[in-house]
Amino acid sequence: MTNKTIPTSPETLTSRDAERLLAAEVAAVILSSSADEHLHWTGTAIDLMEALYTAYLTYTLRDDEGNCLSFRQIVSRACAVLHTPVPHNPYEVACRARRRKGLKCLPFLDRYLWQKQHHPHSQPFLRLVAGGETASFRP
Repeated sequence: MTNKTIPTSPETLTSRDAERLLAAEVAAVILSSSADEHLHWTGTAIDLMEALYTAYLTYTLRDDEGNCLSFRQIVSRACAVLHTPVPHNPYEVACRARRRKGLKCLPFLDRYLWQKQHHPHSQPFLRLVAGGETASFRP
């Protein structure tokens, strides 16, 4: 597997680059935090499931033995860390979110890419995690 670098110029970020950046932010939260840290998700459950599914599709989130985490494992861990209820069918919620169209509510990944292009040093996913003032996230 090759190590692909993410372009340094925000204008050249692609959707695939945004997926890898988002996966890094997700990993920084769910792999290095515990439920004891009192973190909370302030966005919508739909945005969270879409972000988690996008991170899952990058196959970069791994357990202690190096195995890729399943989508269900990612959801369970994230919901526990972020004190959010697990949806009955997280996969359906994520797929519905990715199909969103229109100006009122674009998919989370589209909004994430726009924010990274216009504010290159922002961390859009981490901004939706409340209570993390004491935690140090390094994506």
